[in-house]
Amino acid sequence: RMEGVHGGEFVYAVVFDEAEGVLATVGEDNNLRILKFHEDTGQFSCIQTVPHPGTVWSVAVTPDSDVLTACSDGVARLFTRDPARFAAPDLVAAFEISVAARQVSSKMVGGVDLEKLPKAEDILGKPGATDGQQAIVRKGKGAEVHTWSEAEGKWIKVGDVVEGPQDETGGKVVHGVKYDYVFDVDIEEGKPHKKLGYNKGENPYEAAQRFIDNESLPQDFLEEIAMFIEKNVGTAASAPPAAPAAFADPLTGGGRYIPSGANLPPSSAPAGMDPLTGGGRYIPS
Repeated sequence: RMEGVHGGEFVYAVVFDEAEGVLATVGEDNNLRILKFHEDTGQFSCIQTVPHPGTVWSVAVTPDSDVLTACSDGVARLFTRDPARFAAPDLVAAFEISVAARQVSSKMVGGVDLEKLPKAEDILGKPGATDGQQAIVRKGKGAEVHTWSEAEGKWIKVGDVVEGPQDETGGKVVHGVKYDYVFDVDIEEGKPHKKLGYNKGENPYEAAQRFIDNESLPQDFLEEIAMFIEKNVGTAASAPPAAPAAFADPLTGGGRYIPSGANLPPSSAPAGMDPLTGGGRYIPS
């Protein structure tokens, strides 16, 4: 049984290394985590965390028990314990710099009051309690996010905390439309950023679909873009205002979910009709 392995974020891939008896997992929190099963408790515990510069989409284990990851920055990386296959020191240093250079929105870490944060020297000079533990510390005029690596016995910087998007008077314009928030989205390396517009209270999935349509992107990006919006504007700003309404069946009522492009007529099904097999049942487009 595994709970909270990636801090409540999505887990995108899990692979079992039979030779070592461990699980390798990757997810939305930008980490590769190595888990060991404890028979006495029936639980898994994290024995190593390897931060990445972006979301880690996939993971595989080689016959030599090396771990291969695929990251959203377009790089596949092989992690090994065999000194004969270690990367050159300059490549390792470049990887650590890319991880440390990541920017973390303050909204993603629950907001940051710089004055209340502990100083870096007060926290980073002591060992962490568990592998993967995160600490937000004050350094100079800014804030940094560090994670504790049990394997290396040190804190690793995984990003600088930056302010989330501001609610500006007048908003910004994308394709002639004014929005409360506008994000720069890097679709392809070396190409100009695309502008993603979002209004407070808007359904993040509708905003994501609009962006996909405007930029002719693959539909597979829908979930990722919607989650990006929710993280960066906060759940309160992304939740549409509640309106009192009479009870309606969520499967057959007027407020039921109808997929975009399905072109379903309004429900005229009589009361009591089976929503799964009747004429008003959900039919995917």
